[in-house]
Amino acid sequence: MTFPVDPVLDTGVHPDSGPPPPIDWITGVYAADGGMKILSNKFAPNAASNCSCVWKYDFTDPRNVFVDIDTFPTTGDSVEVWLNLLKQGTSTPCGYILRFWHSSGGGVGFLELDRCDNGVNTRLDDVGKTLVAGDQIGLENIAGTLHAYVNGVQQASITSVDTTYYGQSRVALRKISGGGSTERMSLFGAGSNVIAPPGLFDPKLVPQAWL
Repeated sequence: MTFPVDPVLDTGVHPDSGPPPPIDWITGVYAADGGMKILSNKFAPNAASNCSCVWKYDFTDPRNVFVDIDTFPTTGDSVEVWLNLLKQGTSTPCGYILRFWHSSGGGVGFLELDRCDNGVNTRLDDVGKTLVAGDQIGLENIAGTLHAYVNGVQQASITSVDTTYYGQSRVALRKISGGGSTERMSLFGAGSNVIAPPGLFDPKLVPQAWL
């Protein structure tokens, strides 16, 4: 299957603004997270601490999430995409995480696939990986089978079968800080089955625990 099968939701091309980025985003995955903003037509952390933004509309299965990493984080920092996100904006979010952990500079690091259960991460798979500026990372959940992608190529060494989270939920972009704020991202996209399209969001459709 071609990846991604779903469209870019936000290119990141906006006037400098935020946090959060304009129109269709909220802050954040964790209640303690700082926000993401738009800086020179890219997604950027608003601080050197952990920062995130959540696409504020729900998706149904199947779904995927992806983003381009245009500027790498400093050593020890990470860029994450979240899939099947529940309970965002609390201290106990749930969902699946694909993370590029930038371990030693120059795009050298690790791809890590985690499941987050009420704020506690469990490692499902990981592999050493070298990326270059502009590479796309993506995560797919098809009927409980999780696959990681780089530039549309499935990473055979990063896969897991896990059916803990499925159904109506959200996607997000996050960075974990080792002290820097150099990350820049663009071309964020996700699954096509939007329950409430932009401008028509109805909070009555979403359990209050998810808001």
